[in-house]
Amino acid sequence: MTDPGPTGSGGSTFGGSTGGAAGVRDGGAGTAGMGAGAVSSSGGTTGSASGGAGGGAGGTTAPASWCLPISAQPMAIDWGKAVVDSRIRANPGLGWAYPDALFLHGVYLAYKRLGDPTYLGYIKRWADAHGGGAAPYDSLDSMQPTLVLDDMYRETHNAAYAAAPRAVATRLENGSYPTTSDGGFWHNVNLEGQLWGDGVFMDLPPLVTYGELFADTKTVDIATKQLLVYDHHLAAPNDLHVHQWDESTKMQSCCGWCRAQGWYEMSSLIVLDHTPPTHPDYAALVAVVQRLAKGLAATQDPGTGRWWQVMDRPTDPGNWLEPSCTAMHTYFLSKASQQGYIDAATYAPIAIRGFRGELQEVSNPSDTQIHDICPGTGVGTTPSFYYQRPKATNDNHGIGSFLIMYDQLVCR
Repeated sequence: MTDPGPTGSGGSTFGGSTGGAAGVRDGGAGTAGMGAGAVSSSGGTTGSASGGAGGGAGGTTAPASWCLPISAQPMAIDWGKAVVDSRIRANPGLGWAYPDALFLHGVYLAYKRLGDPTYLGYIKRWADAHGGGAAPYDSLDSMQPTLVLDDMYRETHNAAYAAAPRAVATRLENGSYPTTSDGGFWHNVNLEGQLWGDGVFMDLPPLVTYGELFADTKTVDIATKQLLVYDHHLAAPNDLHVHQWDESTKMQSCCGWCRAQGWYEMSSLIVLDHTPPTHPDYAALVAVVQRLAKGLAATQDPGTGRWWQVMDRPTDPGNWLEPSCTAMHTYFLSKASQQGYIDAATYAPIAIRGFRGELQEVSNPSDTQIHDICPGTGVGTTPSFYYQRPKATNDNHGIGSFLIMYDQLVCR
């Protein structure tokens, strides 16, 4: 989502805690999508995979099937703006933490869509306070906030914002960060041989965004390799991912935790945004996207349109429908439909159901609340571990995911 090249009709681009020892940990989220179509050079709006024919000079297409106009949303208001305005008024403390950076990247997407300079000033205050980064970047989690510095560099071309993203790129490119025998980056240096699905969002969106901004062609090769290595080890027979794989035991973890898969899904689309179709890994990545979309279609709750904390166990009494991963899956299905990676006629309606289900969880436009968000978590050995995680209100995992989803799903 942070690519300075062509974006949607809203002009968006794309997008988490410091790492360290094993413990409560997660992963981070997203890119922005294109809106109802791309603005053509003649001033009209072009269609795309399922959006119909272009409107010609000065014309427009009908709203695309992967988005929902504000007029069709609850109370017919801009819920992305409502969330950002409410959280800025609440003034939460924000540090060098991937959930905080996820939220700030969501604010950046809202700035690109709405043009409110207050939003950019809010991000700039954080960037000026945290521009030094958090070297030595011994965890993937600690790398994610550099995406916000990429956002600020894009807007200002201030070299001060480039130092930390460059340090992360160097750490991943020079061979000093530890990997599995087949090259997958460990989740952190203290988790020997462990690949967590969360991790690919923590490092790869900042990496390919840096590569785009600074013409570093190595970043796409690294990112596509990571996604394919992770998929090889995390893929489950039900077209989903498990949370973790451990090289020391050659075993997968117990469960398909909903948000870990969401992080991977969003990262895959961000990396594809930067990967030319001629790249040797492009077709394999698109095939992964197609497989994961099948798994999402099979596990969406038919009553609410949301997804379960442990994705494939809907009848377990402790399981619950979790909003941060619902936002991620909704974003993924909408954008993958729009980009033509998956069949829009099949999957865009699933994305719209997810969007409607997510909007049902957001209340009070003057003081927005999103409830039942799972905070960061370690890797569990049983489904009950995930069921017993606390449920938080307005946790930035959920707020940031919502904003990234909203930027993709709102028609403009």
